Amino acid sequence: MNGDVNIQINKDLIIPIIQSKIKGAMVEALGEEKNLIETVVDHILNLKVDEDGKVSNYSSSNQYKWIDIVLKKSIEETAREVFKEYLDENRDKIKLEIHKQLRTRKGLAGFVNKLFDGVAEAVDSNWKFSAHFKFKED
Repeated sequence: MNGDVNIQINKDLIIPIIQSKIKGAMVEALGEEKNLIETVVDHILNLKVDEDGKVSNYSSSNQYKWIDIVLKKSIEETAREVFKEYLDENRDKIKLEIHKQLRTRKGLAGFVNKLFDGVAEAVDSNWKFSAHFKFKED
């Protein structure tokens, strides 16, 4: 005998013990699990972000809470869906009303005035303006 001792222990027995020790050490280092979760969730929900919901390199752009941006985007998306559904369901009624209003002198004049106002605004702007009008011949 040379004094060496060889003990074999199944890894299925050792791994859970090691995992438990590591988890315990992490919880001890970071604080109680409940407090850790509360802290992380609070940090994420109140994280200052830009208008796109991303943390900007420029701190002055990070004016909003992450949760506010997420809620705003969700509400906007839902509103778009509802409006789209409404417009799809009422497409024929809307078309009829547009035709009806355009047939009146006031409706047509208002449409033409808005069109020319828009064109005049575009021409006056510093941006490049181009327009192409094509009238269908009957």
